Amino acid sequence: MPEMKPVEKFSDADGGEAADDDSNEAPSEETVQEALEFLEKQEDQPTGPMSRLRAVVDNVTTAVQRPILEAMPESSALYLDEAQAKWEQTRDAALGSWSTVKEQTSTALEASNSYVQRLRENPSIEVGRLRTATIGKGCTAITASKTSQAGQSTELAELAEHQAWLELVRGKKSIELTIPARTCHSQPYIVGRGKRLQWKIRVQSLDIGFGVRLRVQADGGATETDIFTVEKYGNGVTVIGEWSMSPDAEETSANVVLVLDNSYSIFRSKFVVLQGLILDGIAPEVLDTNTIAAPVHMKIDSFLGLQDGLRPPPLVVEQDETLSGSDPMVDVSLATPKGTPSPSPQKNAERSLAENALVEAEAAAEKARLEAEAAEKASLEAEAAAEKARLEAEAAAEKARLEVEEAEEANLEAEEAAE
Repeated sequence: MPEMKPVEKFSDADGGEAADDDSNEAPSEETVQEALEFLEKQEDQPTGPMSRLRAVVDNVTTAVQRPILEAMPESSALYLDEAQAKWEQTRDAALGSWSTVKEQTSTALEASNSYVQRLRENPSIEVGRLRTATIGKGCTAITASKTSQAGQSTELAELAEHQAWLELVRGKKSIELTIPARTCHSQPYIVGRGKRLQWKIRVQSLDIGFGVRLRVQADGGATETDIFTVEKYGNGVTVIGEWSMSPDAEETSANVVLVLDNSYSIFRSKFVVLQGLILDGIAPEVLDTNTIAAPVHMKIDSFLGLQDGLRPPPLVVEQDETLSGSDPMVDVSLATPKGTPSPSPQKNAERSLAENALVEAEAAAEKARLEAEAAEKASLEAEAAAEKARLEAEAAAEKARLEVEEAEEANLEAEEAAE
C-alpha cells in the first residue's frame, strides 16, 4: 500500500516549514486568516472548485424546478376551472331550491287566503267538518263530530281553554285517561234503541287521534267498523258528537266504541278527559249548517237541543276537601259562584276587543301628547334661534356702523393732513 503522507498545514507568509503532525497546538490566527483568504481567492476564480460546485448545484436545481414551474400554470388553470364549475353548480342548486320554496310558499298562501279571510270576518267560525255515514245492518250514523275553539287574543284563548278543560273535567260522568305512547285506548258503550250516545273529548296538550267504531259480534269473534274514522285533534278544541241507532234497526242495542289513538306518538303520553252520556231520544239526522258563521256557543246550544240559545245552569263547585289540592287539574279559583251565570265566549271576546280598543286609544292619546310636547319644544327652540339670529344681526350692524364712522374720521384726518 502506498504510504499516507501527512497533511501539511499552511505555511506563514515567509514560506516557513510546516508544523509537526504530532503537535496538538491550535492553529494561530494568522493561519486561519490565511485559510480564509485562500478560500476567497478560490471563489473569485471562474474555474475554481467552489465555482464549479456552485454551477453544479445551480444546474441540478434548475433541472428539478423547471418541470414543476412549467406544470404550475396548467395545474393552476385546471384547479381554477374545477373550482369555478363547483361554484356554478352550487349556485344553480341554491337558486333551484329557492325557486321551489318560493313556489310552494306562494301556493300555500293562495290556498289559505279563503280560510284567513273567513277567520278575519268571524274569529269564532267552526273549524270542524260535518260527516254522515250508514254503517252496519240497521244502524245509521246520525250526526257528526264537531270541533269548537273560543278565544281572540292569547290571554283570552288560554283562559277559555282552561275553563273549557275544567268544565269538561267537572262534568257528569267525565273520566280522565292517560294514553301511553304507542298505544290505543277503546272505551265501549252499549246504546239501546231509542237512546243516543253523546260524547265530549278534549286533550290537555299536543294532540290525540279520535274516532268512533261499531263493534258487531260475529262467528269467531267481533269485528269493528268505522262510524267516524280516526283523525287527529289538537288541544285547543273540544270534540263533540252524537250517535244513535236507526229507528227501523233489527237489533235492540249496539256496541259503540270510542277510540283514543296515541299509537303514532313514540315517546309522549297524552292526558285526555272523556265524557260519554247515554241520553233519551235519537239524534237529529244532520246538524243545522245555516248557523256555520254563528258564534261557537250558539252553535253548541243548537247542537245540544237548547232553545233560544239558553245555556244550562252554571256549574257550581263547592270548595271542599276534594278540591283543596288533591286534584292538580282543578283550579278552585276559577269555580263559578252559585247563581252567577257564566259569560259566553262571544261576550268575553267582545269585552277583550273593547279593552284592547281602550288600550290602543290610550296609547294613541299618549303618543299624541308626546308629539305635541315635542312640537312645542321645537317651537321654543326655533324662537330662541330666531332671537339669537336677530341679536347677532344687530351686533353686526352696530359693528359696521362703527367701522363706517372710523373710516369717515380717517378720511377727514387725511384731508386735513393733505391741506
